[in-house]
Amino acid sequence: MSLKIYLAAPWANRDNARGFGERLEAAGFAITEKWWDQEPSDEHDDLAAQASKDVLGVAMADLFIVLQLGQSEGKAVETGMAMAWVKPIIVVNPLGVPAVGSGNIFHHLLHTVRSFEEALDMAAKVQAGYEAIAPTTGPLPQGDGDGR
Repeated sequence: MSLKIYLAAPWANRDNARGFGERLEAAGFAITEKWWDQEPSDEHDDLAAQASKDVLGVAMADLFIVLQLGQSEGKAVETGMAMAWVKPIIVVNPLGVPAVGSGNIFHHLLHTVRSFEEALDMAAKVQAGYEAIAPTTGPLPQGDGDGR
């Protein structure tokens, strides 16, 4: 079972997101929405369609990783959705754990790492946890006949 990850970052840092997304895929993880591959647009219909894809990407994710590389309202909304849906969240913030003034107040509630490498390591630990609780494909155990 491949862990599904949504990777959030400011639009201005989409090249960083693309590069880290490629590293996650090379490590065996699945990306739920590659928003960084979208063509820039100011058209309402294009933006609404992309926002819908992003919402679905967050909803489908087993793990949410946010690259705290700058201010971004979209990234903040996506993080809020992940928190509301009780997704495990990793904040990648090169400035610290969490650095005052480099994120928002809610990042103080989340697990923060300084590097992509640390985030990859944490994602592997989340993957291991999911594999440990993954449902089996065999039949459920049967009781002893007296309702137990």
